[in-house]
Amino acid sequence: MILQESRNPLSAGNAVASRTAFKYTSGYIISKNSTSWGNGSESSMTRGAMLLQNGHDITMDRSTLAAGRVSLTQTRQSTSDANWRLSPNLSFGGQAALSGFDRLDPGATNNEGERKSEFKFSTVTRQRPSRGFNSNFNLLAGYLNLKNFSQIKRGLSGDFNGRAHVTSATGCRTT
Repeated sequence: MILQESRNPLSAGNAVASRTAFKYTSGYIISKNSTSWGNGSESSMTRGAMLLQNGHDITMDRSTLAAGRVSLTQTRQSTSDANWRLSPNLSFGGQAALSGFDRLDPGATNNEGERKSEFKFSTVTRQRPSRGFNSNFNLLAGYLNLKNFSQIKRGLSGDFNGRAHVTSATGCRTT
């Protein structure tokens, strides 16, 4: 929940003038028949009403199969968001999400690959119509381009979600 709130452009109050954060992770795992190497980063920058965020993950796996054949797998993902808080309860922005996947098995005919690109506009709203009740609604809508070994998709995509919180007079909170 804390990570989710840090990505919400409405969670930074008007008092936040400037904040920058960066996190980098890397790992290497070795086992008898495989190795795995992963890198990732998350960064965010807040300047007044503007929030910029970027995150990426790359994982490369190498496995030795039967008869000494080597299988290579690579997974990539990057997401960038830019949001502008117009008021304490409304923000507009955009998101670019790029991902890819490749599995290569030299000498085999079942190599796989996938490329996915999404470019979306976003809106985040917050409502507090009465004491003890609040809600959030999020809308992402834009263009999708997906290509893999079994399908090609191109067109418009969208996601609308929300949540509501009700606090009773006894202080119990339900979602």
